[in-house]
Amino acid sequence: MNQLRIEGMQLAADHVGRGVVYIPNHANRAVDHEYCEAGVITSFNDMFVFVNYGQRGRGIATSPHDLVWETLKGLE
Repeated sequence: MNQLRIEGMQLAADHVGRGVVYIPNHANRAVDHEYCEAGVITSFNDMFVFVNYGQRGRGIATSPHDLVWETLKGLE
């Protein structure tokens, strides 16, 4: 059973295609940190969220604890 959550929201099939932002641990949850990276959820399993960052064309396994939902704030 899927228990993955991003910002408290349990992942569901309709989240595939939704934008997220990867925030590395050393960024202290600052979405505007220079090493943050926006991407789109391609799939997920019981451990990872697979995110297509930029134009890579495939999802990269990412811990849901390192993701926040993409918003316009901080990404301009």
